[in-house]
Amino acid sequence: MAIKLGATDVSLRQGSGAADVYLGTRVASRLLDVHGNATAAFSLRLLRSAYDGPLVRVRRSSDSDEADFNESEINGGSLASWVGSGNDGFVRTLYDQTGNDRHMNQTTAGRQPKLVSSGAVILEEGKPTLEFATARDDFLTTGNIGVNVPVDAYMVARFRTLSSKVGTIAALLGKSGVTSGLFIRVIVAGPTVQAGNTATLYNDVVYANTTRRIWNAYFDSGANSLFFVDATQVAAADAGTNNPTGFALGTDAELPGRTGDVNIQEAVFYGASQVRRSGIRSAINSYYSVF
Repeated sequence: MAIKLGATDVSLRQGSGAADVYLGTRVASRLLDVHGNATAAFSLRLLRSAYDGPLVRVRRSSDSDEADFNESEINGGSLASWVGSGNDGFVRTLYDQTGNDRHMNQTTAGRQPKLVSSGAVILEEGKPTLEFATARDDFLTTGNIGVNVPVDAYMVARFRTLSSKVGTIAALLGKSGVTSGLFIRVIVAGPTVQAGNTATLYNDVVYANTTRRIWNAYFDSGANSLFFVDATQVAAADAGTNNPTGFALGTDAELPGRTGDVNIQEAVFYGASQVRRSGIRSAINSYYSVF
């Protein structure tokens, strides 16, 4: 319920036995408040009002000390201050905001994506982003968490460069260390953007560029898989069948040379086909203004 008092919006949200009151600028509903039941959800913004944990665990370059940070600390200067002027901050853990505890980790310091560069939070169109680098072979992974198809994945990301290696926006791992999982990636030939599983769902040069996109891939068995770029469906075909074991960002396999120069801001995964798919993309776009 919203009450208008002069030039001020008072917004009341009731949930978990309590009402939250916001004075001034009205706070929009969080993505998972409206589109719940996600299998796993990762972002540098808060996705669920009931989630009160950190979004990331960061390692600073000066002494390799680590600390957790929430949305206000990332945006409000606490993270940058803690990392320190001239230092870099790398993400060791990207926390799952669903409550399912399917967190993404990278324990190898030299392969952690960067969030703070020379004391400043890295931004993409004014909002924080993770910076994955081919040179470091950065990636984050949940490891084996027993995930099966169908999977409906939503990602906000862009390729910074179309490098000489296989650049990957996000992938659902098949088996650790091999390329048998679900994937969204750009490959050298063309270059082209590919999406698929054991078979290729999409392979085209059209979106092989450095434009930020909302990438939505629905992977299922048989001929039911779909691929959307922003608001446009670009493929409907058989992507093959292979159950992933977990989720990964920045790689399509836990192998050197299977990473990419990409910026990733958000990744949300559902365990079933979402009839509300266009609504989810629109809700994501209302925050990031991609299309």
